[in-house]
Amino acid sequence: MSSTESSRHSSTTASVSSGRKSRRVIRAGLTGLGLVCVVAIGWWVTTPVSVEDQQGGAGEGHSSEGHTASGGQQDKGQPPLWQAYQRVWQANQALPADKREPLPLPDFSQAGYHQGGELPAALATGANAQEARKRESESRSVRRFDVTDYGADGTDDVSDREAVLRAHAAMRRWQQQGEHDADSPQRHGVLYFPAGDYVLFGPAERDWFYARMIALKAAVPDEARQQTLREALLKMQGLSLAGSHWTLAGDGSDRTRLKQTRPMLPLHASWYWSTPWLLHLGNLEEGRTLAEGGSQETWQPIAATARVQPADTQDTVTLAGVAQASSLKAGDEVLLESIDKRPQAVARALAPYQMEKEARTGKSRWLIERDGVVKRARYRVLAREGNRLTLSLPVVHERFPGEQWRIARIHPAHEVGVEGITLKGNWRGHFKHHRSAEDDSGFGLLDLDGITDGWVRDVRLDSFNQGVKVRHSSQVTLEDVRMTGKPGHIAMTISDSNQVLARQVVDQSHAWHAPGVARYATHNVYLELEHGGDSGIELHGQQPRDNLFDRKRGGHVRDRWGASVGHQPNHLRGLVLWNPVNTGKPHDAWPFMRADSHFGKVIMPTVVGATGRALGIASRHDYERVMNAKGVTDYPQLEALDKLQARVESPGEAVEPASLYRAQRALLRETHP
Repeated sequence: MSSTESSRHSSTTASVSSGRKSRRVIRAGLTGLGLVCVVAIGWWVTTPVSVEDQQGGAGEGHSSEGHTASGGQQDKGQPPLWQAYQRVWQANQALPADKREPLPLPDFSQAGYHQGGELPAALATGANAQEARKRESESRSVRRFDVTDYGADGTDDVSDREAVLRAHAAMRRWQQQGEHDADSPQRHGVLYFPAGDYVLFGPAERDWFYARMIALKAAVPDEARQQTLREALLKMQGLSLAGSHWTLAGDGSDRTRLKQTRPMLPLHASWYWSTPWLLHLGNLEEGRTLAEGGSQETWQPIAATARVQPADTQDTVTLAGVAQASSLKAGDEVLLESIDKRPQAVARALAPYQMEKEARTGKSRWLIERDGVVKRARYRVLAREGNRLTLSLPVVHERFPGEQWRIARIHPAHEVGVEGITLKGNWRGHFKHHRSAEDDSGFGLLDLDGITDGWVRDVRLDSFNQGVKVRHSSQVTLEDVRMTGKPGHIAMTISDSNQVLARQVVDQSHAWHAPGVARYATHNVYLELEHGGDSGIELHGQQPRDNLFDRKRGGHVRDRWGASVGHQPNHLRGLVLWNPVNTGKPHDAWPFMRADSHFGKVIMPTVVGATGRALGIASRHDYERVMNAKGVTDYPQLEALDKLQARVESPGEAVEPASLYRAQRALLRETHP
């Protein structure tokens, strides 16, 4: 070997040796960095973080200012947030309404039937039904209308639809007769289904509607007119059973089944969500059709507030001066609403985050900028003095100077119950999200629309695409509700409703969207919800806020919250997960604000006492850094690495009180026995 070659060989050997050493150093460095990251993540998810640190700046909702882990003596097992809530709540009771301080958590204590009251006694069924019918026949206020007396047969596969409609019409006539007798007590009807299987929508109904669809296309060439008539026709597929003060009852969910054996047709071929529901219960408008949410009267303006009025602290509003002639009175049901399109209102609703915008065009992705910040909830007027109205609940939304509020009398159905039945669809396919109308809504079973003081109990929903929806309603309790069958689209939705309580709901169907909330829903409670570890709760956007999942068991799965890009965020401030148990996959850094998707945005939820498999929370820093890099946002200064995308207390250890809802109710009863 020449000296030149020898020199080159020695140099190459030294270079390789040096490269190997460098790689070893790099690997060691990366290993050390990985260990540091693991330790850091572990610190984030195991160290209690003060409420103030995680609040993330001023925004709408409930205050956490000054309530930190170091603020005062901590009771054993009680998180600082709960201690702060008790202190502020009790202090507020001694203050005039206009002097009260913001609560550090939403007040969920009055969710449920009659503001959390006991449900009516269950109807006698089975062997006791005959004796109950004898007692009811002697009563002027309760009567049972047995569908088998009107031609229904629970032992065959023939359609029972017409018999059910006849029984319901007879019940309504009996109720209306009582309205003419001033001395007669309020009549409560029972649409009763003895044990058996009753077909409400089957081959006969499907063929009838399909044949008329073919005839409609042939007879009406104008497409717009054809679509209008199509919608009017196909809305009739489901059973709209209207009225107040009645119960749809069976002999128990294990004995009475109401069946839909064929999928219904959607109102529009491309509107996959638009298939009617098998049962649609709510209020009657103009004596004939069922209006969405019940009828509503003219809006009347509410006087503006001169100061910030915290949520859940003041139960009065004042009609504006021009409304002195208003006929609103004690006993009226009302809808209170504000729509604020001012930029500062939108920024406040999204704080501490910015509006996401398209990098190339600068166009806002979320419709909240166009539609404004919408706050709406339902109340009952308890008293009126001049223009001052006292409401059945403290106003559930925070009110700001400059917001324009309005009020309208509404006419919901009252005292409507569903109990002791199984609603059974016939969904047997392999579900694919948004593949077809049948996948998304072909078998939708129960729609409660425009009901105040209602209930659902001992009900099973089987083989469905959509299980149950509660909308335009308030003060409704659902308990002992179970979902079974093949996975479908949505298990349960509470939409545009307030003070709805769903307790002991179990989704064994592994629906794509487990039970959840959507569209302006506020102050609703899921208590002891159970769903699969392979599913996630529904948070379907359009500005839901201040909702509680109390002692929930189930998983956390990406892309299961729902909502289009325009209807983001999935949930505004005030989502509370109290003592949740993760039964699904563990997460080191679960993103409540996803940086890798247009979807999956929740504004600063509260997570207290999370146990089960790991549920670490992602940092705001990482989200902001990625969004800035994409040109979607422009955060001038990134948050610190330890600022999380949620307020977190007691990670990995359940807290006392075990149930936030029950503890808040106990506090309410202590203060207002």
